[in-house]
Amino acid sequence: HCGYKSNKRIIFIGHMKKHQKKIERVRTRKGETPPKTSEINRNTKSKAQKICPVCGVKIGQKSMLSRHMHIHTGKKPHKCQHCDYRTYRADHFKRHLTKHAGEKRFICNQCEYKSTVKGDLVIHMRKHTGLLECYECNFKTAYRSTLINHFKAHRGEQKYCCDYCDFKTHWRASLISHEKRKHTGYLYALTVFFLP
Repeated sequence: HCGYKSNKRIIFIGHMKKHQKKIERVRTRKGETPPKTSEINRNTKSKAQKICPVCGVKIGQKSMLSRHMHIHTGKKPHKCQHCDYRTYRADHFKRHLTKHAGEKRFICNQCEYKSTVKGDLVIHMRKHTGLLECYECNFKTAYRSTLINHFKAHRGEQKYCCDYCDFKTHWRASLISHEKRKHTGYLYALTVFFLP
């Protein structure tokens, strides 16, 4: 038990990794050659680069993990000069800037609507063609991803679970919101037991 405490979950998880190395070294049986520190570091590092230490989501590329971590830290380094829009994703920021460029080259063929972003026109067109509808209830949306998440709710799929209570949800954003609302201020503490 080292007594380390933190009110930032991501910092606490980083601290726990220091203990992970100690535990892995101790777990070797008598007569076995303990793994080299470089092997432990390599294995721990490769796992950390592909699995988020905060939410456990699997990420295929190493470079995507640092981008994903902005979700948990709340950092939004890309800020628009023209409005209060901020984001952690460079691609979203670039797309946002086209809205200020003035050239609205995506034009609705059924009304006067124009857009700088093709995706916005696609969503707008659903006003003319009809919204996407749930076949089990009266839910309607313009977004395919929202409808897919809605279907998951009907099926009872809840893949995101709160670490502190029984709350479960099928939306990651809902879990993050729940934890901020209900569990802000919790201290994370770790007890490390070394095996004989």
